[in-house]
Amino acid sequence: MATRSFRALAAVAVAAEHLVVGGNGATAFRDERVYVNEAQYFEGATERSWDFFIDGYQPAQKWLKDRRCRTLTPANILHYERILRALDLTAEIMVEIDGISGSLIPPQ
Repeated sequence: MATRSFRALAAVAVAAEHLVVGGNGATAFRDERVYVNEAQYFEGATERSWDFFIDGYQPAQKWLKDRRCRTLTPANILHYERILRALDLTAEIMVEIDGISGSLIPPQ
């Protein structure tokens, strides 16, 4: 499995001491970045972690929406990075399991 690293508060937002989730829920994913407002983002995310569904929810998106208009603490930022990584690894493992289970089914 390839290891991905995440960098919170990339170049544009490094000067900020804290991260503020956009008040209008304007979170977005583009160019391997999860934007939490117009100027601040998590870099190194994957689209599959952003779009990943669990029981009808998209955890990466829901977590941020639940924190609209809040300032994220360093612990919150670390937690969100871990969520993105866990979702990415889960999706990767699911692909591996699908490949293994497909090879165990005898041809008909």
